[in-house]
Amino acid sequence: MKILMLTASDPDPNSGVAGTEWQTAQALLRLGHEVDTIWADGLSRRIRHGNLYYLLELPWAFEKAIAAKVLQKQYDVIHVNQPYAWRAAKSHRAAKRPGVFVNRSHGWEPRVCEALAPWRKKFGVPDWRFPRGLAGRPMRWILHEYARWAATASDGVIVSTSEDREFIISRHGVPSGTVACIPQAPPPEFVQRPLVPMTSDRSRRVLYVGQSGFFKGAHVLADVFSVLAKHHADLDFTWCTPAFEHDRCRTLLAAESRDRVAFVDWMPQ
Repeated sequence: MKILMLTASDPDPNSGVAGTEWQTAQALLRLGHEVDTIWADGLSRRIRHGNLYYLLELPWAFEKAIAAKVLQKQYDVIHVNQPYAWRAAKSHRAAKRPGVFVNRSHGWEPRVCEALAPWRKKFGVPDWRFPRGLAGRPMRWILHEYARWAATASDGVIVSTSEDREFIISRHGVPSGTVACIPQAPPPEFVQRPLVPMTSDRSRRVLYVGQSGFFKGAHVLADVFSVLAKHHADLDFTWCTPAFEHDRCRTLLAAESRDRVAFVDWMPQ
């Protein structure tokens, strides 16, 4: 098949969203498909502010990039990342172009906000602070509408969790057969490298790798580390996250457990 993949990120195999898209393209190529990719540098951009760009320009940038590509080649599948593809999906359908339009989500934004609400209450982390909330709330409402439009205008949606799948089907009213749940898989390096034997020493070492934002569960992680450190003196903890976040992450830990957690900077897989 001829497949066109677009995402508003850089082709970095060590990144989360971008890494998944990069690995997907590589896997499709290994299966013998013809894959063309458009990354962030291939999309038009005038607005430099990140969130404003996503909201006010990216939907049109996706639409423009796809329109230019389909003049050169006919694709069997157009695979676009993020809900900002809603406009491109509508244009594809209106033009009655050949090929299946697929939207790929790495976390359905409306469901994320719902799922985080009780945890914000538990840890005392407000959703918005004045004055950011004045602009943030309407921007979030628009983004949620983008998600709904992307789900209903695309031929299919791919998500990573069954919770996202059920949310899209029940809340956006799309047919169940158009939403696929494909969990994330480890990159080839993690599958091909021989397993290191499990020992009692290894079982006492706890490693977490990931961003440290609230939406990634940093407060929950710090709470778990603190409780385990209190009750298990033989455990060692390592938290791998960008260096500029280390000081903030330490403040999330209980004071008596901070010296038990080693922080390391972001690194390649």
